Amino acid sequence: MIQRGVKKGRKKHKTLNKMNFKSNKNSGFTLTEIVLVVAGIGLLAAIAIPNFVKARTTR
Repeated sequence: MIQRGVKKGRKKHKTLNKMNFKSNKNSGFTLTEIVLVVAGIGLLAAIAIPNFVKARTTR
């Protein structure tokens, strides 16, 4: 029996394509992103540490 407009196994093929796409996706951070995050943490520490030391000595 032939169904109109539906190829046999078509749905399974779509699912395999989605699975392959997800498994081939590159993950991780670029060097630029890591440098920006480390610089931001350094800037926050440069502001916060002196204020923290000042607050402890004036107490």
